[in-house]
Amino acid sequence: MIIDFFDKYTNAVKKHLEHEDKMVFTYVNELCEGRLPDGELPMERYSRKHEQIDSMLTELKIMIIKYYPMPDNAPILNNLLYDIFAYENDLKSHCDIEDNLYIPAVIALVNKLKEVES
Repeated sequence: MIIDFFDKYTNAVKKHLEHEDKMVFTYVNELCEGRLPDGELPMERYSRKHEQIDSMLTELKIMIIKYYPMPDNAPILNNLLYDIFAYENDLKSHCDIEDNLYIPAVIALVNKLKEVES
């Protein structure tokens, strides 16, 4: 059950990062070159995907703590949980930077380009 959930979580993160590479960064690169791409990328929807990834990580931690039997080699389990908590902090920083700096900057750039085109 835990491995299946971890695989689903890994796939969700991979899809998010692929979406950033293919859609978001391409969109922003065009903006930086002074072009408003056809079909704007809704940046608010993009930021909501962070919440999904974050909540899945919380569920994973709960599943491990609640349902994984304490093995004879508990230090390994403790190291795993430590790594998950450290990853969670890194992910939170990533999301905070995108939500509080990157997305507002992109929205401001879109608005500026729309003004110039008007």
